[in-house]
Amino acid sequence: MIENLQSLIDVERSSSAKIQLGPGSGSSFDYNVYHNYDEIMQWVTDFASANKALVDEVKIGTSTEGRAIKALRIGSKSSSNPGIYFQGGIHAREWISPATMMNLARKVM
Repeated sequence: MIENLQSLIDVERSSSAKIQLGPGSGSSFDYNVYHNYDEIMQWVTDFASANKALVDEVKIGTSTEGRAIKALRIGSKSSSNPGIYFQGGIHAREWISPATMMNLARKVM
């Protein structure tokens, strides 16, 4: 049992190296630590901006707390091909599912 999870998160954040988000983005994002809602939503915006030719940021709903639920649409904007849907980050404090979706988005680009 960890008594103070925040202290562990603080130590983790202070020691990890930043990784570049993508070509021309000018942003960095540490993929080795837990990120809060605002940081992940900023990543979504930055990723879509850095990959404008193939990525759209889409608001698909609003949470019960009034927060935007965002998605990335990746692919040719003129294509009528069928798509596939991946979902993550549904439950609070589950760091692995948003991290998995973000890594998947990076890999397909």
